[in-house]
Amino acid sequence: MNYVVVLVLSVTALKALYSLYHVVTTSAPDFMYYYEAALTLRGSAQRHLLPPASVLVYMPLGIFPYEISQGLWILVSAASLVATIWIVGASVGITEKKSLFLITALSYLSFPTQFTLGMGQVNLLVLLLLVVSVRFKHARHSLWAGISFALALLLKPEVMLIAPVFFLYRKWRMLAVTVLVIALTFLVSIGIFGIGAYGTYAERLGGLLTGWRDTDIYYNQSLAGLIARGGGTAGWYVLFSTLVLGTSVYVFWKKRVLFPDIIWKSLPIFILVEPIAWQHHFVFLIPTYIWLWVKHAPFLVRMMLAISYLLVSWNFASSGFLATMPLGWLLASHATVGAILLWFVSLI
Repeated sequence: MNYVVVLVLSVTALKALYSLYHVVTTSAPDFMYYYEAALTLRGSAQRHLLPPASVLVYMPLGIFPYEISQGLWILVSAASLVATIWIVGASVGITEKKSLFLITALSYLSFPTQFTLGMGQVNLLVLLLLVVSVRFKHARHSLWAGISFALALLLKPEVMLIAPVFFLYRKWRMLAVTVLVIALTFLVSIGIFGIGAYGTYAERLGGLLTGWRDTDIYYNQSLAGLIARGGGTAGWYVLFSTLVLGTSVYVFWKKRVLFPDIIWKSLPIFILVEPIAWQHHFVFLIPTYIWLWVKHAPFLVRMMLAISYLLVSWNFASSGFLATMPLGWLLASHATVGAILLWFVSLI
């Protein structure tokens, strides 16, 4: 068994080194939007969809030329994956280095992780900030917890969907720090860009959120994507999202789930109810898999987790053929099904 683990780790390390080198020396397409945000004051094209306050956080990227910033961004993202797993592992009692390396390897081999790194997405850095925030709050360091969560929100505003958990669990000091940091960033951004920049941002955001357009794209693996591919409407999405949220609140309240366990149980809900959850968003499920695997020892539960992980980790390089198959829309929603299965396990 040890030889198999060593082989898996070795092959994964070689693949990771080659892939990271390739991305660093070629192109990570989505990083362009973050870099453009960093150059806002220099009059760069504004193709990103970030609020002015978030633009301030990305500005340090503009210190270096594009190629250097992209390389550093990818390396920091890869390091964030390792740090996230080791922090979560330590919080659930995984101390053996071989186990932590194996979890890191399996997490890297998942398509959402490679998609995040290959596109130059911000998800792994945001996930690390969320994990650090939870870790600090659990250790009663509200100041650093609030700052970390504020940075996560500024880097990726969609993380706001996690905020109600901190509110319901009365993490007032942490939330006060978070609100203060964001408010100060907001005021500074108005001083730099003017209040009109927020009006422009609201118009662009409103145009994106209007309608049911593009929801059925294969890479969108949220609950909305599954419903759209199955021929459903936005009304069905609202109904099933409400069902997921209502069921979760009821079960978690009855079981009296404690903090920080509730955060890890809530991440599948975040992925499911988010209207647009690209496959690279699914890296946010990594802590949930680790936590549930350790907390639930029964063989059947772990089998469900393994199946969920395989469904989430899979990717069809060319998914067009699925449209010609019976129930192809369901097969095209494999990651959604995996997230639903993970959500179900979190309710047990």
